[in-house]
Amino acid sequence: MPRCAEVRGLSPRSARTLGTRFPGPPRTGHGTSTCDQPLETLLAGLDRPSADLAREAVGWLLPVGADLTHLSQVELQEFLWYQLPLKWLAETSELHEIAWSLADLLAAAGLERYAALCRARQTHWLLDAWQDAKPAPARKMMREAIILSSSRAWARRTPPC
Repeated sequence: MPRCAEVRGLSPRSARTLGTRFPGPPRTGHGTSTCDQPLETLLAGLDRPSADLAREAVGWLLPVGADLTHLSQVELQEFLWYQLPLKWLAETSELHEIAWSLADLLAAAGLERYAALCRARQTHWLLDAWQDAKPAPARKMMREAIILSSSRAWARRTPPC
């Protein structure tokens, strides 16, 4: 079973440092890491409509066969704040359901920080804002969200574990 340091392709020295400072399996939340569970196993734990929506979202976010460890916070934010509301042809209520379903999947994977992004009020405000006829307020809101999150990881493409 690969450790997250191996999945990210860290050098042996860096991986050894991580292993020394943080012994044991990677801690990504209360659930089991996606390093340990395949996507279909995680989806099986959701109700069918949520699993279907989450599967579609993951299919958009990741290449075929990639697991959730390949998802970065930047990619998730771009999906939630821009691609989902503008590129998906769906009713606004369904966009919200997609975000909630993706949150359920990420929480089941132990990726609570990512699940919190999907559930965040700001995410749902943006989903609504992009549906207005005038996109300027949504653009402004998205820029503010990016600035607020830049200290958290917008400029870094870091995997979750």
